[in-house]
Amino acid sequence: RRVHGVKQSGGKLENTGEEFRVYPGDMTFEQARKSKLTINMSRALGHLVLHSYGISHRPESLVVVASDGVWNVMKIEEIRAIILQSTSLNQACLKVLDECDKRWNRFG
Repeated sequence: RRVHGVKQSGGKLENTGEEFRVYPGDMTFEQARKSKLTINMSRALGHLVLHSYGISHRPESLVVVASDGVWNVMKIEEIRAIILQSTSLNQACLKVLDECDKRWNRFG
């Protein structure tokens, strides 16, 4: 679905052998790379230039942005459960931070 949207919007995809890179269709891959206008398909959410080439600027689902201070002590499934049990995103954030604080305090 995303590939179709990229191509339909005039974007192109380049398979580098390790990943798919999205870039503007009116440039060669090399030109786009030099202009820093290629992005890994998996990191393509919200790009200010590439959204014109079919990259979604709105998440289809919830996106959790956190530092290593969260990811080092919690799994995504735990965070998801907290979010689903909370009445607001603010409450969910506070619960996640509280849980992380408890876990980090165990280390000492």
